[in-house]
Amino acid sequence: MPMDGNMGYQSHTFEEAFLARAKWTLKFVWWPKRCVFSNQWIWLERAYCGVARWMGPGSDAVEVNWADRDDFVIWSLRRRRNE
Repeated sequence: MPMDGNMGYQSHTFEEAFLARAKWTLKFVWWPKRCVFSNQWIWLERAYCGVARWMGPGSDAVEVNWADRDDFVIWSLRRRRNE
């Protein structure tokens, strides 16, 4: 297993590692959040919530990021095209 901190994910940046590991669900955004792709505000609409769990020698960490529906669909189509 590689010792680059990505736990087996072959990514070049931490953001790519998060995107590969996250579990995405469509939720309603009640409080303002920033889109992980476009950095635009998301509020009072449906958006994708990505949750990634990072396990290490200490306590586990949970990272949560939000993505606009359109940006998420574009990203997932590009990802599938590159696979």
